[in-house]
Amino acid sequence: MIRFVLVATHTNSLVGVLGSLLSQGFDLSQIKFIYQPNAAYANIRFEQGIDSVSGEWVALGQSASLRHFNAGPQADLGTILQKHLEFK
Repeated sequence: MIRFVLVATHTNSLVGVLGSLLSQGFDLSQIKFIYQPNAAYANIRFEQGIDSVSGEWVALGQSASLRHFNAGPQADLGTILQKHLEFK
């Protein structure tokens, strides 16, 4: 199954990207969204042998990363939406 990990420092294009993926028949359960508004950019790594997406957030003018991330434990958008709707 194809899976997507959207990594962003803003949400400006999120609706457009999601709309494009969903219109092509992909499901929210195939999409993860990792967001860090305090970062300037992210260095992203994909390790094909273990099917893992990870990376580090970087702020402008800083030599050290803000925080490392691993997409594995992140919930997919389908799960997030389902949990949100259950609480309403």
